[in-house]
Amino acid sequence: MNQSDEELMMEIAKGDKKSFNELFLKYKEQLFNFIYRQVGNSQLAEDLTQNVFISVFKKAGTFNTDKPFKPWLYKIAVNACYYEYRQQKRNIVLSLDNEIENSNGETVELKEMQSDDDRGPQEEVEKKDEQDKIRKILNSLNENHRLIINMFVYEGISYKEMASLMDCPIGTIKSRIYYALREIKEQIEKQGGGINGMQ
Repeated sequence: MNQSDEELMMEIAKGDKKSFNELFLKYKEQLFNFIYRQVGNSQLAEDLTQNVFISVFKKAGTFNTDKPFKPWLYKIAVNACYYEYRQQKRNIVLSLDNEIENSNGETVELKEMQSDDDRGPQEEVEKKDEQDKIRKILNSLNENHRLIINMFVYEGISYKEMASLMDCPIGTIKSRIYYALREIKEQIEKQGGGINGMQ
């Protein structure tokens, strides 16, 4: 019978490296992807991912096994990203080319950017230009908004979990998502009146 994440953490707190390896293999890819979308550098993302799991091992004794493991893990990752922002002041790169709906079915008002496998060379150039514009706009968001968009869109983290991760009310989370997306739309409009039908 497979152990839950919380049961594995109980074993890790006792120094069980086998349990730690099981958690590492389960979460390393999705955690790397989460961090990579924040820092935009694969080597840095790899280093931060390793550091997060080192923290997991060292802090296992402080983990409350009555609470779910994943939000706790992501809180460590969020803190690592915040620390990196403050240390390096790097440009953050995110891409946004799928619909804004997470795995919990929560959605926000932003139309999806459609892809077309049959588009010609001119359309390919236009598509790349659009994606570059989106990346530049997302780069301009403050770190809280970048993290919110990353967690909500790509990780499927619920409002409640994000509120816990970022130590703020759910209403604040919803407000940040709203204002981040409103800013994205406004900047898109300023750059040419819309992208792929977004007006």
